[in-house]
Amino acid sequence: MATRSQTPRAFPFLVRVTQLSYAYDTSAPRLTNDGYWQPPKRTDDFAVHYSTGWWVWDPFHPGEAPYAHLRTPSDAELRSREVHRTGTMFWAPDRQAYSYRPESCLKKDLNRSDSPYRRLGFNKCGTSNLVLVAYHGEDFQLPFRAPRRMLNTLLPPVYASRSTSDRECTLAGDLAVIIGLIVLSTANTKDSMLKAIDTTFRRHPSSTQYAVNQELRPGRGEGISTIEKAIDWLRSIDITGIGVLERGIIVDICSFDGGASGRVLKDWEHGKYGEMLS
Repeated sequence: MATRSQTPRAFPFLVRVTQLSYAYDTSAPRLTNDGYWQPPKRTDDFAVHYSTGWWVWDPFHPGEAPYAHLRTPSDAELRSREVHRTGTMFWAPDRQAYSYRPESCLKKDLNRSDSPYRRLGFNKCGTSNLVLVAYHGEDFQLPFRAPRRMLNTLLPPVYASRSTSDRECTLAGDLAVIIGLIVLSTANTKDSMLKAIDTTFRRHPSSTQYAVNQELRPGRGEGISTIEKAIDWLRSIDITGIGVLERGIIVDICSFDGGASGRVLKDWEHGKYGEMLS
């Protein structure tokens, strides 16, 4: 089981983020039975607003300017890609939280899916302080206190731990979810998304310390109330013209020849190689 004493590792993977636009079928309900907002259900209700295209996140080689670790994949790398994770992720402002399903909303209607949208969950990793972010989680809040640099930046206030212990968590888990959290914490542009991935996810591969996204809007730091933080978080992701305040993306993660295998990526997600972020 991974612990903080182990040297953290990092592995190359292919990543693509698709920003969604959507429109509801006039006959479809916009709220769940318990009164919360829900994304549209049919594939026809969604369209691609834009895509980042495929990039390799590579801790072993310099990226392409202006990026430190992102580079354009070769044709051979693209041909060899194998799907590791695909997930659709929405910010739900009434829950002040994210909804996620582990498949593309462009390819499968929700009514035909065995994977409904769920709130993000968190699982303890053995007896360590490592927490795994997952589709199926033991709890909807962190079991241990999040690092101050991570809460209200990467993670909205609703995920704050109820624990009064000083024990501080580190993170690993589903790569599509972690990349989704990073992307949805920044402005709704292709450049901002790629910059966020490059600068906040293992900026220095030998270190797991989360680097706060400098493009976050001010006001999410210390010294303001939880309500004020939640309101600011909501305002910060307003993308006029795409939904209302509900922002949605698809994150695709692939393995490829010359990079890490799907098995290695899965072990990395499960904490075998230490935390991804701290």
